[in-house]
Amino acid sequence: MTGRVHRSTPAAITLIVLTITLSGCGSDTPGYNLELTDAAMALDEGDVILTVPWSERLVSRDPTPGTPPVVVRGLGFASAGGVDRIVFEFIDTNLFPGYRVMLGDTLPEPCDARPRPIEMSGSRYLVIEIEPAVLQGDVPAQVTGPVEDMDLPHMKQGVLACAADGRFVWAVGLDGATAVRVRELRKPARLSVEVR
Repeated sequence: MTGRVHRSTPAAITLIVLTITLSGCGSDTPGYNLELTDAAMALDEGDVILTVPWSERLVSRDPTPGTPPVVVRGLGFASAGGVDRIVFEFIDTNLFPGYRVMLGDTLPEPCDARPRPIEMSGSRYLVIEIEPAVLQGDVPAQVTGPVEDMDLPHMKQGVLACAADGRFVWAVGLDGATAVRVRELRKPARLSVEVR
């Protein structure tokens, strides 16, 4: 199980694209990459389908009944103007999956066989559940990834808490963030979650 973080710092913005490769220990399983395309981090206002205003409460969208799972292609992080964001990119979808975005004091339980709960830094946590969703690539039925350093002003660490049974859960350790905003975008299909 390995993870790589790619960083670049264009003017006034910190962009971190996370590539996670997971495979079975000692196996030939190819695993998967969560690598964002260049177009995915651009937030062109013309690509915004829906903006849920800043809130401290749960933000959610119910999945459309009978919708096939979206394929999570990649994710990336960015920070600008006091706002940190995480972007999830989906492959070839016209319908958005359901999602739940929560600020809170607890982390989700891992879905793999690890003996202990997930531990990471942060005074609060951001939990993003996407459903129905699957990971791109040949992956085990249940996956929990390694904790990754994000090193943004508010987003400190992140982890793939669970990918199993058509459900994708990403958790973020936060410092000083009190509100969340959610945007749905197209070209490519993306979910952007911002904190401040």
